[in-house]
Amino acid sequence: MAQKITRDSGYVGQRKRDGKWFARLTWTDETTGKRIDRTKFGRDKAHAERLLSQLIAESNGEALESPLSAFSEPGQGAPTLTFRQLAQAYSDHKVTAPV
Repeated sequence: MAQKITRDSGYVGQRKRDGKWFARLTWTDETTGKRIDRTKFGRDKAHAERLLSQLIAESNGEALESPLSAFSEPGQGAPTLTFRQLAQAYSDHKVTAPV
């Protein structure tokens, strides 16, 4: 039976040396027996907490909404995607206006 990863398996903290917030999740892979450790850095504490929730969802195999999911076709091999479509999806999702 697969181990359900819970919030108890991870934590949010702040590094002393530079003050960056991070989310860390640790669990043991049941098939290989190896310990897996994932860390993501956030802008602030609230962002790091959201990242921890995402890490937990990813480790439990729950599907997260991807900006490129509109281009993938279920049942097909690799999605056919032009560079222009990829660049537009990237700029819509990642690029922010300058401050």
